[in-house]
Amino acid sequence: MTSILVTAVGGDIGQALVSIIRKHRIADQVYGSDISLTHGGKYEVDCFLQSPGAEDSVYVDWLNDITSQNGINLVVPVNDFEIQKLKSIEFNSTKFIMPNVQSIEVGFDKYHTFKFLESVGIPTPKTYLPDAYSDLIFPVLIKPRKGRGSRGLFICKNTEEMKHYEAVSNDYLIQEVLVPSSEEYTCGVFRSSKGEVRTVVFLRKLTGGQTSWAQVIESEEISTLCKILASSLNLIGSINVQLILTVKGPKIFEINSRFSSTVAMRDELGFHDFLWAIQDAQNQSISDYHPPKSGVEVYKLARVKVGANVE
Repeated sequence: MTSILVTAVGGDIGQALVSIIRKHRIADQVYGSDISLTHGGKYEVDCFLQSPGAEDSVYVDWLNDITSQNGINLVVPVNDFEIQKLKSIEFNSTKFIMPNVQSIEVGFDKYHTFKFLESVGIPTPKTYLPDAYSDLIFPVLIKPRKGRGSRGLFICKNTEEMKHYEAVSNDYLIQEVLVPSSEEYTCGVFRSSKGEVRTVVFLRKLTGGQTSWAQVIESEEISTLCKILASSLNLIGSINVQLILTVKGPKIFEINSRFSSTVAMRDELGFHDFLWAIQDAQNQSISDYHPPKSGVEVYKLARVKVGANVE
């Protein structure tokens, strides 16, 4: 019997992963956890467990206890900070479905991302720490240095705005703004433990920091760049790569070392990276991949459900 725990089911990624588990019948029992109780994710799983935050000193012990007590075989950490906390942890009878340590470390720290890409010759925007820039060409992008995906971004248009931002925070990066913004792509990249690399490339539209519409694009240039990145990271598992196709070619500006908000979109189109990661972790042969046709569109629709305990 396979039991699986998906963390952060209060969010869209956790809920998408639960839907994929149901779709592919990956597990007999689906557990979900989150620090909050005010979300619909708890109604999507067989058993919901309220968790401490990843920064809490009891988090790892709590996770070890609940996996042991409930016979949970697989844990899928969804939140960046949970993944960072668990990247080097091992439990006796439980496997974690997340990328290898190097991929996690490179993706979590955005300055580390820039330095790594630069070191392996992959095009990337100019990036500076707050105390190491000079003669900036505005506008520039201000972004949190660690985690958070596409949240917390700010376009700084002049020196006055820069000074204001410096006064309220120092844990950020300054990055060149890539253009054109209409050529932003998000790419699913999976690499098995045997070194097989699979990719899917989407041209996308963002709504509220998340992909709401995407179109499959065939681009040998972008796919090759993603494969080079996967090999350079010695990737095992799935990551999400974000880039802009500039006049000088694609430039990667973000690596999310986790399942991203497009995971359900990818799965609907046959890019089953979540399923493959679980199969690979269990030493099974990964199922076949039949790439979707170029030009196919995929999008998210809002849905409403009424939970239990409502009069």
